[in-house]
Amino acid sequence: DRTTLQSIVEAAEVTEGDEVLEIGPGTGTLTELLLESGANIFALEFDREAIKPLEKRFARQLDAQVHIEEIGRASCRER
Repeated sequence: DRTTLQSIVEAAEVTEGDEVLEIGPGTGTLTELLLESGANIFALEFDREAIKPLEKRFARQLDAQVHIEEIGRASCRER
């Protein structure tokens, strides 16, 4: 639930400008809370079918604040 996920963000002390590696973002609920904290997200998703919905959900932030890749195709290049 959102309260639990918000507790995770707070416990991790995620703040504006932090770089966060999120493995398995699923539907993006935690991703959304991380973005609200001002973090930049590099999300690696295992499920190829989940990537398009994530890209659609975060279309405004893609490449600026969110980068989503399939875990098998991820590149550790400099942003």
